[in-house]
Amino acid sequence: MTSSSSTETTENVLAMYDQSDGFRVYKNKNIVFFGHDTMRSLYCDLARLLQTGNMLKNSSIKFHHTRHDPYVNETVLKKLDKCISYDRIDCRRYHSEKSCNTLYLIFIGSIMDDKWPIDLEWLQHITEVKQIDLVVTSCAYPDLCGRRLEKKNEKFDDKLPLFSSKLNYICRTFKLAFPHATMIWFPPLPTIRLDDGIQTDQFKQLVKTCFDIACNQHHFQYLKRCEDWINVYKILYLKDECYMSGEAVRELTTELGEYMATNWKRNIDIETEPSYKRFKT
Repeated sequence: MTSSSSTETTENVLAMYDQSDGFRVYKNKNIVFFGHDTMRSLYCDLARLLQTGNMLKNSSIKFHHTRHDPYVNETVLKKLDKCISYDRIDCRRYHSEKSCNTLYLIFIGSIMDDKWPIDLEWLQHITEVKQIDLVVTSCAYPDLCGRRLEKKNEKFDDKLPLFSSKLNYICRTFKLAFPHATMIWFPPLPTIRLDDGIQTDQFKQLVKTCFDIACNQHHFQYLKRCEDWINVYKILYLKDECYMSGEAVRELTTELGEYMATNWKRNIDIETEPSYKRFKT
């Protein structure tokens, strides 16, 4: 796996990234977060950073697999939550007047559910045909979880090809829908605390499959800490829980912001550099 360039985060989360940093990085940018609870947490944390500068509370992150309380300046675009968790859909828009930017959340319980028309027209409709500058995406995988596989008498290896096909379609569709956007891939998080048994092996296979499809085939970028995701997630999780702490989410928000600040500055430098320098060999 070839690493994309990234910036290192510092030790003090509170000191290293504040509201003014969020305004500086994301001013006039439109951003889409697509996926499950990790993407809801990142969306909510960035919205909270732009709104108040505060971090998320652990007690609110705990329920991000199903919901979050609405923010000021947040609009529900589409929602269906009177169903089991992997059938949920929740699309939101948050607008920051101070930084003149818009965040979209497209929360999908499972990419393997054919009920939701995740196609070019649907994505552009949800995002109001705006030019999107950044897409941050991951995926839920309830159909591959041990408990559900056991309940339906199915096998992980039999379901993984269908998941791969769906993820390939999602990546391809996002690149068509938002051709000017930077695409960032986040690996999925485990739904339970992993031991060293078969579920750990399956999760490692899932993470590798996702990277191969999103990053190698479709050239999505990713953050440095995602390279060793199996060990990193254990640091991000609260002790004896299956969700991240507010500090951990802010660390990811910080690293994403620093990465994008470097990425967008690099693009601006290329666009403004004289052509005789830009193409010099």
